[in-house]
Amino acid sequence: MNNHKTINITMKVWRQQSPEDRGRFETIPVEGVDTHSSFLEMLDFLNEKLILEDKEPIEFDNDCREGICGTCGMMVNGIPHGHGKGMTVCQLHMREFNDGDTIEISIPDRTINISISKNELEARRKKEMEKGNDAFKPVGRDRKASDALKAYALFASSADKGAVRVLPE
Repeated sequence: MNNHKTINITMKVWRQQSPEDRGRFETIPVEGVDTHSSFLEMLDFLNEKLILEDKEPIEFDNDCREGICGTCGMMVNGIPHGHGKGMTVCQLHMREFNDGDTIEISIPDRTINISISKNELEARRKKEMEKGNDAFKPVGRDRKASDALKAYALFASSADKGAVRVLPE
């Protein structure tokens, strides 16, 4: 039995064909987003839909999707690498959004703007923090990390500190 909740959101995505092109925002409705998915998984889902509709997918960079490498780093509501200390965009999960939310991805500004008030965002963050050690962790997924990635994680700082190698003293 699948008890995953789904939401419908609106994405406002920057589109620009070339450096000479002025560029514009495109509004894209996204229906049936699984709240257990990460933000990047939602973008994957949306890109599959866009490709099937013969539309241009959203380009974004990522690598490990485990909060280690920092490749997915961008500004989310003015906060580097996401919404929580020591977090990356790949650790942002769709359960933090509500049905009907609008999310804006601005490539020129390298930002993602969520059209909700700071008070609402803080209330959602507080609700998630009430989960204690389970806060901001994926739910309902069994993701395997390679031994190499686990070894790297032991000697790397968090993405908000540059995901650089930390050597023991």
